[in-house]
Amino acid sequence: EKKCCYYRRLHVSGQALINDMRAMTDNIAHDMRSPLARIRAVSEVALSSKKTSDEHKAAASSTIEECDRLLQMINATLDVAEAEAGSAAADKQTVNISELAKDACELFEPVADEKEIELSCQLDAGCRIHGNVQNLQRMLANLLDNALKYTPPKGKIDIKLGCDDQGIKVAVADTGIGIPESDQARIFERFFRCDQSRSQSGCGMGLSFSQAVARAHGGDISVASELGKGARFTITIPNSRIFPA
Repeated sequence: EKKCCYYRRLHVSGQALINDMRAMTDNIAHDMRSPLARIRAVSEVALSSKKTSDEHKAAASSTIEECDRLLQMINATLDVAEAEAGSAAADKQTVNISELAKDACELFEPVADEKEIELSCQLDAGCRIHGNVQNLQRMLANLLDNALKYTPPKGKIDIKLGCDDQGIKVAVADTGIGIPESDQARIFERFFRCDQSRSQSGCGMGLSFSQAVARAHGGDISVASELGKGARFTITIPNSRIFPA
């Protein structure tokens, strides 16, 4: 009977893995199909009709743009795999994450102003971590970019960073559209996007990358959200503070 239960659990876990792989493959196919179709259509038009030099240049420019989108998707996939494998461990150094968060706020402030979104940053000073500076920068940028992307004009985004003997905590909260409860368990999956229409730009890898970076630094990322009322992403990295000399 124990052996039967073991094989039943093995079958269930194997089936879950197959379902996850199928869902990821479906998302990849969905996101790749559109740029490939546009590349083919532009190329066919350029070859099948008499075009001026400017029109051929426009067709070439469009083709390059779509190719860049495909390369972005491939590079994002490789970046997540690299972060998950911890291959950037050799590049770790003492990083002032307070300064990284401050720089991120300053970088995205013009975008927030343009969208008429209030951006509030409350950051403890001197929070340091032994980590990979480029990956940590991208992790923070991904969260801010997502918040700005899904927060309507007149909304608000709050970024808070604190550190103590227990570690570092970063929270990015917005008053945006929120995330359906049914999607919250899947938003960190590769290529998964709540916006199934793909009306927003991106390839659905930002949160996967952010989670991989947080875990590579011994921490994790969580989400709390209510549809129509916004979302709050919290990164915790325990036992990581290095006190200034």
